[in-house]
Amino acid sequence: MSSTITPINSVGKKLKMLVSPFTEFNYHGSSLNPLYLFSTAQLEEMAAVVTGDPFTLDLSLMSPNHPNHEVVVCFTQLTKEDMNNSPLRPSTYTIKQEWFRPGEGTPFFTWGPFSQTLPFCGPGCTFNFTNDFIAWSFVGWVNGEIDQNGDHFVRVTVTGPTNTVVEDYHFTIENGTISTHRRGAGSEGHVWIEGNNLHYIDGEQFEHSIIPASADIIASDPGYFYIDTALGSGFRKARLSWTSDTNRVNHSIPATFSVGNTANFTGYVWTAVTGGGQRGALLFTPETGFGNSRRMDDGNGGT
Repeated sequence: MSSTITPINSVGKKLKMLVSPFTEFNYHGSSLNPLYLFSTAQLEEMAAVVTGDPFTLDLSLMSPNHPNHEVVVCFTQLTKEDMNNSPLRPSTYTIKQEWFRPGEGTPFFTWGPFSQTLPFCGPGCTFNFTNDFIAWSFVGWVNGEIDQNGDHFVRVTVTGPTNTVVEDYHFTIENGTISTHRRGAGSEGHVWIEGNNLHYIDGEQFEHSIIPASADIIASDPGYFYIDTALGSGFRKARLSWTSDTNRVNHSIPATFSVGNTANFTGYVWTAVTGGGQRGALLFTPETGFGNSRRMDDGNGGT
């Protein structure tokens, strides 16, 4: 038996199962802090789809190609066989992922360290890990994360009972200067129809465009934006309307409105100036009131 660990690291645009059914999730262009639906068994068969080391990410080619979306994911795995192979008990294993921008010695984002421990086990004891030890993190094209061009890297540090493994994975960002995408002060919160798409400018002045699943809504009412939680009825229950890009209606949210307010602000639409995963999204309240607020954005949905 050996106490030396051999972690499996990978960095790329998406996670993908290496066996059937080959489930995958594309982080490159996804909403911020996306949900995932992987089971433990699926995760143990996953890895990031590696583009190379180092590799280049041209953000002008990402879809959508503007800020406030995720960009790259790092996946680390210690197999249960590797950990259970240690003759030392107790034995502790940790995983930490640190992300760095060009020329900076301090990480802009750290995930972990996370730890798992095999407790002391006497003669004849068969206690072992039953699952792999897995951690993954992802960073986005947002202020404070990826917001410039140049060489970035993620440092993965994995420790075991007798050794530590440190590995750096580099990637170059092109067309990632975030300031060039701002629409300017006062543009925040604008919503309009452009062609068949719904456009809006988020709280950080970045423009987004949502492509509808179906353009066949109400053919006689172009330009209507509405909320309908009872499909097929009541499309006029809450709406904003305008006739062209030059004739927008700007409805102000009252001063009493705030996130977490229990008042019924049905039909209100807003964007978050800050707020982690809410950045870049268009938020609204459905007919059931604020306690059931919803969000939508133009992320690729993981596909």
